[in-house]
Amino acid sequence: MSWMNRLKVQFVILLLLWLVPDSTQLMSTTVKLNSERLAGSGGVVRIGHLQPNNPNIAHEPEILKMCARDLKERKILPINYTLTVITMESCNKFSGVEHAAYLHYIKNATIYFGPGCNNVLVNNVNSSCEPFVVRSSVDK
Repeated sequence: MSWMNRLKVQFVILLLLWLVPDSTQLMSTTVKLNSERLAGSGGVVRIGHLQPNNPNIAHEPEILKMCARDLKERKILPINYTLTVITMESCNKFSGVEHAAYLHYIKNATIYFGPGCNNVLVNNVNSSCEPFVVRSSVDK
C-alpha cells in the first residue's frame, strides 16, 4: 500500500471516528440507504493541519484536500458536510504551539493533524540532561 493510500485510509478512519460517536452506530450507518446521507444538521469540519517545513512532505496539504474531495465524490461523507483544510507551519522555533492555538481559537478547527515532528523538543531535553542520559550501543 502506497503512502498516499495509507494517508487516505487514516484520514477516513479519523474523520469517521470523529463524526460517529460509537462503533455500533458506525456499523449501522454504513448499512443504511443513500437517502440517509441527507439527514443531520451538517456543517463545516475544519481540519487544522500543522506541517513541518520539510521539502519531503511539501505536498501534504494538497493530499489532505484531495482526500477531502475524494470522500465527497465517492459519497462517503454526508452531503451536507464540507471539509476545509487549514495548514500552518510547525517545528520551527516552537511555532507549532502558537499555530495550534491560532487554529483552535481563531480558525475554530474541529480536528487536528500534526505536528509531524518532535525532535526539536527531544534534542533540547537530551542536551540539557546530558549527564543523566544513559545511552545504549544502539543510540551511538
